[in-house]
Amino acid sequence: IFHSPVEVGNYSYIYSLLNFVLVLCTYSVSKALYPYAVESYNNKDGKKSNFFINSVLKYNIMLTLPALAGFFILRREIVTLLSGTNYLVAVPIVPFLLLFPLMEGVFISFKYMLLLKKKTKVIGKVYIIGMIMNLVLNFILIPKYSYYGAAIATSITYLMMAIMFVIEAKNYFKIDWVYLRLIRIILSTAIMGVAIYFIQPQEVFGKIVTISLGVLVYAFSLFISKSFVKEEI
Repeated sequence: IFHSPVEVGNYSYIYSLLNFVLVLCTYSVSKALYPYAVESYNNKDGKKSNFFINSVLKYNIMLTLPALAGFFILRREIVTLLSGTNYLVAVPIVPFLLLFPLMEGVFISFKYMLLLKKKTKVIGKVYIIGMIMNLVLNFILIPKYSYYGAAIATSITYLMMAIMFVIEAKNYFKIDWVYLRLIRIILSTAIMGVAIYFIQPQEVFGKIVTISLGVLVYAFSLFISKSFVKEEI
């Protein structure tokens, strides 16, 4: 239902880049922390298991949000750094797809809590509904909006899946808003964004330096804003 194979390639390329951000920023942290949540849960320590699930949520947001903000600001520079000018035409898709990795990074925590409670049927239901929703939205949006429609369909699907996971897990998972320090993470992300927004590097070395600068500014902002609690240090 795409208009041409070229459009399929353009969409797939941007999707793959954002999926790499998702894997890099969320799965490694999630896989590292989830076993501790399972161990605490099996030891009947609900408070500690809830802490580790909150940790998964916090670090997923802490890593994914600035990565996506940086990707959005430097989208042209990153695409040309990785593939030259071949996929520059696909750069406008980026804003329409940003929600997908962020929402999956968020709902992983709620999915993990459902796994602890052995609610695998609920998890399966959410994924089946998400798959059907994505197919329906694709058939509605792609014929008219091409890969923009596909991107919008994907983002809406992940947003709705996140909402469903939150609703299903709300009786089992208590979000610790004080521990999350969400406002401080958002503020640190904004500071990082401002720091790199006006640079617009053209050469490979300049692009790498700009990305590195963004990482350093963000890390420093997290430290200054006291985004970590004593239990994490």
